[in-house]
Amino acid sequence: MKTAIVTSCDEKYIPAAKALRNSIVANSNSGAELILLAHGNEDAYSELKTLYDKVIMNAEAVASPIGGEWTYEMPAMYSRVLIPELFADYDRVLWLDADIIVLQDLEHLLTMDLNGKPCAATLNSRDNHLNAGNYQLEDPSQMPESYNVKAFNAGVILFDIPAWNLTDISEKINKLLVSDIKFKYVVQGVMSMAIASNYHELDFTYNAYAHWANELGMHNVKIIHWVGGHQVMPWVSKTHNQHIWEQYK
Repeated sequence: MKTAIVTSCDEKYIPAAKALRNSIVANSNSGAELILLAHGNEDAYSELKTLYDKVIMNAEAVASPIGGEWTYEMPAMYSRVLIPELFADYDRVLWLDADIIVLQDLEHLLTMDLNGKPCAATLNSRDNHLNAGNYQLEDPSQMPESYNVKAFNAGVILFDIPAWNLTDISEKINKLLVSDIKFKYVVQGVMSMAIASNYHELDFTYNAYAHWANELGMHNVKIIHWVGGHQVMPWVSKTHNQHIWEQYK
């Protein structure tokens, strides 16, 4: 099986991409290629080019719409939607946000039975009322079907590339990206609505948010995620479970 672990960053998130890579090397023996989708000045990525198996510069989606607290375009955030196209000759690709640390081996995740689904992810929240798709939209009346969609967190996504590319999900994503529909949580909302609940649900040990990961028992947590965008960056300021991120910087 041909597999890869992919993340993306702009220059602001370079420290995160380095720590993520270090945690994968330290804690996982999956044999997957480590690939970075980098955005900005190529010269800024000289160190990361020595750490990742491959660095792809400035791969951009058809659009990078703003929304919610994201008041300017962030192509790095949207580059995950390109994975089925960029890695069409792979079997499985695991997307990890750069603000993540891997704590356990990922082999089981990369080879997991997805029961025919094109991808796998965790629900958006442990609070069930926040998992309805309408919560992702600034104006839910633009997509009434959103009330029946189970939104997911887009920080950890396992793509079954052949299964995905048999669907029209990528086409739906591209249409939403150039539409006038506004999403509070940007790419996460776009992907949740395009996938429309057609994903294998992972348990939260695969995407444990740093501010409540301890509640799961840290020995159970496989992936810890400093979710929160610009407000939660452990390489900038102190935050929950800072000591874990510091081990890999």
